[in-house]
Amino acid sequence: LHNHTMAEDDDSPLEIVYAHGLLVVWNEQHAAQMCAKYRVVGSHTGLTALTRGQPLDPRHRSRRTDRMPLTLAHEEAALLVDKGVATVVEDEGTESRTSNALLSPRVLASSVWRRTDDAQCRRDRLFAWLWSQSEQSYVTGASKFGGDFLVYNGGPPGTVHSEAIVRLLAPGQTCVPVLDMLAFVRLAQAVRKKVFLASVGADGSVSCVAFAGGPRGWNRRIQDVAAPSQKTAV
Repeated sequence: LHNHTMAEDDDSPLEIVYAHGLLVVWNEQHAAQMCAKYRVVGSHTGLTALTRGQPLDPRHRSRRTDRMPLTLAHEEAALLVDKGVATVVEDEGTESRTSNALLSPRVLASSVWRRTDDAQCRRDRLFAWLWSQSEQSYVTGASKFGGDFLVYNGGPPGTVHSEAIVRLLAPGQTCVPVLDMLAFVRLAQAVRKKVFLASVGADGSVSCVAFAGGPRGWNRRIQDVAAPSQKTAV
């Protein structure tokens, strides 16, 4: 065995730990690389979400920081794994994990952690598509804005404001109730964001259309979020 850890090996895959049904990152270097190199930011939920209010597991106490662990959304972890830059491993301390710290944790099969329901698969696909539209785009969740994703152009959250809210339509949905759409658009206008409606086909194709009626002064092109060839009506 080589006397080094994954955190010290630049060629090693980034490590995502599957713990209590969550996908978390304990390694701060890996978390920083996910953001800086792969534009995946996650959320610094700390130990509250991981422990679900229960006493802290003793094996995590030595790793506790103010910000870690970083919790990844399913679509964020799926993107990193699909790109071949990360692996999902079992939580250390389980019976199958050796006590030798030099040994790497066991890599989990995707069937253990990956959701395959239609709703999550469509979220995974849309997230990956939005992420791929620009090397300067960052994508995060948008539940507090009534959408599915926020798109940031030019930098990660905290350095720039998000510019667009993307809502994913249900399979076969061709319209949005008027009152629902009005409330959604008014909220977007209040926070000065563009509105996009997206759909994911059975074949994985993505259609994304901008709502014409953004706040005055908005001059971003749809190409900033959606590829011109895919600007089709929902």
